[in-house]
Amino acid sequence: MTNSLVFKKAKTHLVGGVNSPVRSFKYVGTAPLLIKRGKGPRVYDYDGNSYIDYVLSYGVSILGHAHPGVVRSLKNTLEHGAGFGATNSREVELAGLIKKADPVIEKLRFVNSGTEAVLGATRLAKACTGRDKIIKFRNSYHGHADYLLEEIDKGSAEGIFKKHGSRIAGVIVEPVGGNCGVRLPDKDFLKYLRRITRKYGSLLIFDEVITGFRFKFGSVSDILGVKPDLICLGKIIGGGLPIGAYGGKARIMNKLAPLGDLYQGSTFAGNPIVMQSGIATLKVLSSSKNRYSSLEKKAKKLTDAIKKERDDLQVIHYKTIFSLRFRKKAHFQSFYKKLLKKGIYLAPSENEANFISFSHTEKDIDKTIDAVKNVLREI
Repeated sequence: MTNSLVFKKAKTHLVGGVNSPVRSFKYVGTAPLLIKRGKGPRVYDYDGNSYIDYVLSYGVSILGHAHPGVVRSLKNTLEHGAGFGATNSREVELAGLIKKADPVIEKLRFVNSGTEAVLGATRLAKACTGRDKIIKFRNSYHGHADYLLEEIDKGSAEGIFKKHGSRIAGVIVEPVGGNCGVRLPDKDFLKYLRRITRKYGSLLIFDEVITGFRFKFGSVSDILGVKPDLICLGKIIGGGLPIGAYGGKARIMNKLAPLGDLYQGSTFAGNPIVMQSGIATLKVLSSSKNRYSSLEKKAKKLTDAIKKERDDLQVIHYKTIFSLRFRKKAHFQSFYKKLLKKGIYLAPSENEANFISFSHTEKDIDKTIDAVKNVLREI
C-alpha cells in the first residue's frame, strides 16, 4: 500500500483520517506523514521513504523505535496473556522503579493516558481539600477534559487566590512547557506556587507527562528543586504503549478507593504488557543515567547551529527538547515541507516540542544540520 492509498482509506473510516488532530498536518498545510514502521531514530512511510525522527511519538520513544531489549521483553510477556483486569507482579515492579527514581512519590496509581492521570490527580486534590476549583495557566495543556481547557495568566495567580483561596483545591502546572512550543522553566514562579499553595492549603500538581524521565532518571522537580504534592506521568514510562500514572504522598493517595472514598477504576490500568514495556524501558534508562548529558550535547549542537542561520527564526531549547517558531507562519510551512522532503521529520506545528533520543547519532545530527541550513537558504 502507498501513502496516498492508506490515507484515502483512513479518511473513509476515521474522522479527518486521523485519531488526533495534530496528525493531520493541518498547521503546515500538507498531506500528513503516514508511518509504516520505525527503527532506532528513523521512521519509514508506506512509499519506502525514511526520516530522521525528532517527534518520537511526541516524546515517548526516548530509546528510539523498536529497542531490541524492549521488543524481546514484550514478546516474552505476551505469550502469557494480554490482560486480566487483576493485579500482577509487573505493575508492582514498575511502580517500585518509579518510586525509587522520584522521592515525591510514596504511592501511585496507573491509568491509561496522560489525560487520565491529570483527571485523577485533580479529582484527588478536590477530594483531599473538600474544594471545587483547580487553577491552570494559559498555554499549558493537561489533556482534553473540558475544565482543563480553561486558563488564567501567570500574573493573575495571586489575585485568584485572594478572591477564591478557600475554594481552590489545587494548582496544576507544566514545570517545563511543551505544548505551546518549548517554554523554559520559571523556577521563581514555581517556588512562588509552592509557597502560595501551602499558605492556602491547596495542592500543587506537576504535570510531568512530557518531562518525567526525559531529562534525568526521575522527574524534573528534582532538577528545579521544587517539590509538588502530586506528579502526573505518562509517555516515557510506558515504553511506547498507552500509559499514565499519578502519585504523591501516601496520606494523599490513600484517599483513593479501596482505602478511601474517592472512586477511580479502569479495566486496562496496570495491563501486564504495558507494565513490562515500562519496566524494560526504565531498566535501560536506569543503566544509562550518566548518558543523559550526551542527549543534551546533541540537542545543543543542533539548536546552536540552527540559531545562527536566521534572525526571524526563534529556537527555544531546554536540555533534550526544542521548538522552532518563525515570525511568519508561512515560512514555517515552507521550511517544514522542504525539510520533510530531505528526510527530516519534525513536529508538524510550531506549538509542539521536538525531542532527542538515545538512538540519535552524531551522524544524524550532522545530517539534520546540513538539511536545515540548505532549506533555510531556499526560503
